[in-house]
Amino acid sequence: GTAGQTQSNQENLKATVTEIFKQIYRDYGSLIRETELDLAIDKIIQKRQAGEMVGMLDVIEELAQNEDDDVKHLA
Repeated sequence: GTAGQTQSNQENLKATVTEIFKQIYRDYGSLIRETELDLAIDKIIQKRQAGEMVGMLDVIEELAQNEDDDVKHLA
């Protein structure tokens, strides 16, 4: 049904966003741990599911608030 469709759309969205960020961060020697990136992306996708208008910049904002200085610096 529709729920399954939404689920797979979310996974596609996440995969796409993750790939884009990995491409960007690869140039920086990937200081950022994929877990941090995953968590930030998940958070933003959840906000989007809740109807908030969010995008890639929000993922960067999320990373900028990380406790890890390397992550902050990269954001």
